[in-house]
Amino acid sequence: MPVLHPLPRIDEIKKDVDDDPRAAYFDQVHNGVYIRMAIILALLDIPDPVTGKKVLEA
Repeated sequence: MPVLHPLPRIDEIKKDVDDDPRAAYFDQVHNGVYIRMAIILALLDIPDPVTGKKVLEA
């Protein structure tokens, strides 16, 4: 079972868990960056810098 955490961690998870293959919180945070970027682009009606399309364009 993957270990998830929104980070930053204080004392909830020991640093030893970072080496465990089930520790998925760094991937979770990394993927969240792209989700937040898409939401900001959509809210500000800014085209995607890669495709040039609007995020919510049909």
